[in-house]
Amino acid sequence: MRGKFWLLFLTFSGILIVLSMEIPAERIHFLEYGFLGFLFVKAFESGNPSSNAKYFFAIISGAILGLSDELFQGVLQVQNIFPHIRRYFEWKDVFMNAFGTFLGVVFYFYVWEKGRKKNE
Repeated sequence: MRGKFWLLFLTFSGILIVLSMEIPAERIHFLEYGFLGFLFVKAFESGNPSSNAKYFFAIISGAILGLSDELFQGVLQVQNIFPHIRRYFEWKDVFMNAFGTFLGVVFYFYVWEKGRKKNE
């Protein structure tokens, strides 16, 4: 019961955050990182499927990738390599990338893995 509460809480939190985003491209980016979190769990699962470390490594990997993406945008901004592209480094985006990854991992845990265990 408690797990369902947290799943519901995180789902509604994610929906509210996505709906509050002003730029539609940010909404898609948020969902992309959620899917990425899901894929990272699947990738880390291949080593030891029963280990809970796969969730931790998936979230950390998504957060590092999100930070790297934002740092790259910062380099493009500072160096003015592509003047027609308006990309900026923002800590808010780093957080949103990590949170999107986290929600993808939570989706994997509560929907994918729990559903698979029910069917076994």
